[in-house]
Amino acid sequence: MREHRLAVRGDHSGRASGAVIGSLIGTGFGLMFIEVNGAHLPGPAVGVTRIAGAVIAVVLIALIAAASRTSRAESPSGERAGLVGRGYWITVMLEAAALLAGLTVINTVLHHSQVAVAWVALVVGIHFFGLARIWRLPHFTALVRQ
Repeated sequence: MREHRLAVRGDHSGRASGAVIGSLIGTGFGLMFIEVNGAHLPGPAVGVTRIAGAVIAVVLIALIAAASRTSRAESPSGERAGLVGRGYWITVMLEAAALLAGLTVINTVLHHSQVAVAWVALVVGIHFFGLARIWRLPHFTALVRQ
């Protein structure tokens, strides 16, 4: 298993970097996705999935915090500028368009709303590849490369 370091560069002011904030947002949305959609699983899978999601989120938050502290201590000041620039907004707009178009087709043309969650997961997952490339943060795609 390869080690992946979180690329965080802070300004030593105590403020979190964009990579840390993005990782925390991703963890939060991932947990929310598991908690909301886990409610529809059969039998004991509901509790197991929700507890596992919460435990994984806590572990991720601890790893993000540890990587942030380590990187701040090792790196010079000056966070990479432009995390929310043109590339970011293009990625977000493409994601929104794909979600809207796909969900419209799934729900109104195909009448298979049961696959809507899978479509959302696919589109949201794919958008991280664009962000990883734009921001030069390969840890966003680490799970796929394992």
